[in-house]
Amino acid sequence: MPSVWARPGKAPSRVNNEERPLDSYAKLRYQTRKGTMIMGLDLELAASFIVLIDEWSYRRAAEELHVSRATLTKRMQRLERQLGARLLQRGPEGLTGLTPAGLNFAASARPLLRHARAVQRAALQAQDAISPLEGLRVGVPMGSTSFLPFVGLAAAGEQAREVFPRLQVTLVEVPYPLINRCLPENHVDLFLTIAPVKHLGVQSVPLPLTAARIGVVSQRHALAGAREVSVADFCEQRLLWDPTLPQEWMSPFWLGDLRTQAEAKLTATHCSSNERVLRETTHGAAAIVTLSPDRHRLPPGLEAVTLNGAPPVRFHAAHRLKDQRPTLRLYIHQLRLEQPHILH
Repeated sequence: MPSVWARPGKAPSRVNNEERPLDSYAKLRYQTRKGTMIMGLDLELAASFIVLIDEWSYRRAAEELHVSRATLTKRMQRLERQLGARLLQRGPEGLTGLTPAGLNFAASARPLLRHARAVQRAALQAQDAISPLEGLRVGVPMGSTSFLPFVGLAAAGEQAREVFPRLQVTLVEVPYPLINRCLPENHVDLFLTIAPVKHLGVQSVPLPLTAARIGVVSQRHALAGAREVSVADFCEQRLLWDPTLPQEWMSPFWLGDLRTQAEAKLTATHCSSNERVLRETTHGAAAIVTLSPDRHRLPPGLEAVTLNGAPPVRFHAAHRLKDQRPTLRLYIHQLRLEQPHILH
């Protein structure tokens, strides 16, 4: 079983890592003015390789890295091209073993990555020492804070402060009418929501956290006392909705992912926070849909109803496309490293 690919071929004169034949990567060096030879190695590819051999599964490693399996496969191919050696043994079922080159690279890559992180941390801490106190404003819909303990905000902040000790994270509750405007108008730097923000200047990143949806009815409602119903039956109920809010954000709360707006029985309302929505539900005939963590904080006069068959919703972290601060990028990266979790 060969451990190194050795194909004859002439290296192109153009330096383009994606187009070089495999054997040319063994010769990939850059001549500096002082004559030093430096090899090019993408540390992200090396880190992906370590995750792959730790998980021993392309599927699990891709999930851990929050990339597709195809992307991870391409990363491994690029890494092997860069090193000029085959690292992985592959079979019909996927990864079957490591070549001798792969074993040696795995043993060397771990301390290399630890040292690279230490170098990066030292450089950033030196920069941070002469930088002013940097703040990061994290926005959530007003009154919708029950999910926050599960998102990993505190852990992400602690990890980010290892690199940026002067980072301060502030929670900002955003009134409903500002949900789609809070980022473009610079009210917050990061916005946590259950739907991607649809704005040309905003990027939404999916997080490894999902939440079940529940129904909420008043004690005078026909479903009062019913601990659970099918989501199809709940779709027949009259539900509150706010036509002034972004459709992509409002839709999960009237089960718009399960039927069209024309099929739904909707009662228009205009509320600026979760508390006001609950208050209107208490005194009205319409029901609402909310997230499962709200079950334990309903005010008197309201009851939670489990919705059997309702698909969960995924949380997203949205930020301005032009905001590429290292602090923000690291904070989002740490949020995405949280273990996948579903709130029931």
